[in-house]
This record gives sequence, structure tokens and C-alpha cells, in this order.
Amino acid sequence: MSERLGHIQSAMRILIRRNTTLHQRLYEASKELLIAISKSDTWPPEAIAEAKRLEEALTTKGRLAETICAMDTSTAGDLAERIIELAMVLSVTEGLNSRTGGHQAVPHPKAMIPAGMSRRRLAKG
Repeated sequence: MSERLGHIQSAMRILIRRNTTLHQRLYEASKELLIAISKSDTWPPEAIAEAKRLEEALTTKGRLAETICAMDTSTAGDLAERIIELAMVLSVTEGLNSRTGGHQAVPHPKAMIPAGMSRRRLAKG
């Protein structure tokens, strides 16, 4: 695993586990996301912009815990899905760039979600 992507990849792994509720996983993953954002200086501009939008959505009530506790399951699922998409895009981008030594176009995240993975599956805990 890339040192630069360690926290965002941890966020993705937390979200796809099924050992706690969606809200609990989103809270833990969001903490990893915020650490990852603080180290995002090498991310593509679009990824940084999406990460900042996620950060804003996760802190509308000030702190992560209060914001996530107040979310309905649909909103929590949408945010979890967006974090997974961001992690996938960053992982694919890094993989392509490490092989080619440059910047490569990355497919839309929805095209990279594994078959059978959906927000409904994320919510089951």
C-alpha cells in the first residue's frame, strides 16, 4: 500500500467491513479521510475538491460525531459511497502513474465499483 494513500485506503476498508453499523463505520472512516486530506498535496485537483466537499458534508454540525449521528441512513450511505469512490480513483490513479511516470485519465468511479457492491450492501452491518 502506498504511504501517501494509506489513510484513504484505510477509510475504504473500514467502510466495506460489516462488523459495525453504517454510521459507526462512516465515523471511523471519516477520521481516516480527514487525516488523508491533510496529506493530499499530491492528489489530482478534482480529488482534492471532492475530498473538501466530503469534509464539509461530514462537519455540517461542527464535529464528525454530531454530524454523523444526525444523518439518516440514506445520507450516510451516500457519503460512504463517495469516500469509497474517492479511494478507488486515487488508488487507480497512483497505480497508473507509477507504471507510466505521468498523469493518466481515470475511468469514472461508478465504472470501477465491484459487481454486487451497492449502498444497500454497505448499510447492512
